[in-house]
Amino acid sequence: MKKKTLFIIGCLCCCVLPMKAQEQSDKNVPEKWNIKSNLLYDATGTINLGFELPLAERWSLDVSGNYNGWNWKDNRKWKHWMAQPEVRLWTRQALRGHFFALHALGGQYNIGNVHFPFGLFKDLRDYRHDGWYAGGGIGYGYRWNFSRRWGMEAEAAVGYVRFDYKSYECFTCGEFLNNGTRNYVGPTKLAVSLVYRFGKKARREAPVPVPYIAPVDTVYRTDTVFIEKRDTVVLREEVKEVPAAPVIITRSEQLHLRYKQGNSDILPTFSTNAGELSRVRAMIDEVKSDKDAQIKRIVVLGYASPEGNEDSNLALSTRRATGLRNYLASQYPAQADLLTVVPGGEDWAGLLEAVEKDLLVPE
Repeated sequence: MKKKTLFIIGCLCCCVLPMKAQEQSDKNVPEKWNIKSNLLYDATGTINLGFELPLAERWSLDVSGNYNGWNWKDNRKWKHWMAQPEVRLWTRQALRGHFFALHALGGQYNIGNVHFPFGLFKDLRDYRHDGWYAGGGIGYGYRWNFSRRWGMEAEAAVGYVRFDYKSYECFTCGEFLNNGTRNYVGPTKLAVSLVYRFGKKARREAPVPVPYIAPVDTVYRTDTVFIEKRDTVVLREEVKEVPAAPVIITRSEQLHLRYKQGNSDILPTFSTNAGELSRVRAMIDEVKSDKDAQIKRIVVLGYASPEGNEDSNLALSTRRATGLRNYLASQYPAQADLLTVVPGGEDWAGLLEAVEKDLLVPE
């Protein structure tokens, strides 16, 4: 009997929601740690540097610091240093799009002859203050990744700061006046930062399914050959015969299944899934109807679209391939033990093919 082996390759899309132009450019999501500089602080002559790295799929840690040690004309000074660690929760994925932040801050200052807007800290216009401060706050921000290396983010935060201060008569020296503490509630962070990503994201190649090779059993055929010699001697010769190897045929079908975003459940009536699933059932039924064919293995190779975290995409492709495997097992219980799941991770080749075919994607 001829034997045929059936392979099913499921190319699984991430979701059916259309991506906006900005989200298409955001496929360059940084995976490694990033450095950044707040352009608003730079404009005031304050040296600042921050770094950020992802902690989990939707969490990241941002730590920034700044320093200003300059004396300006007219005895104006805004000397200070500050450290500001921050934990961020991203709405979709770390280092992309919208996020909410919880930060702490602390440092020292020596400030005088400075006019803050909105009437804040009026004493600093006529007296010099130095001391320390500490506090924290909550904020909201958004990040744009417009290339593999460069991005920009904006953030605003409000919170509470406690100042410990000493007051002096003039901006450079002067007699000591008093000391005390002051509580402040208001903006604690305002940032428009330029971001640069270090490191190179290694592209994971999709695993190639290993074809099933049926075992070849050796069959012996015995032929008896009689050779007469003087009517007294009979010799029997055994002839070993090896049959031809079975024919192994690989059949494949590429499915573009649709999912709700971030989901892995097979929804047969969702979007165009009914037509996709009918194609793969028709292929299996065709092989089952061939009396000379025997299904040896069915491999479900799953993919996820490449935007997002690489490890998360690998896990998502595994869950989606498993979902298709369970669906086929419910349709063909007799072949359930023949079904195998192979995670494919990110479908870069599929993305490239889709972009090349889509005439609406700009050059």
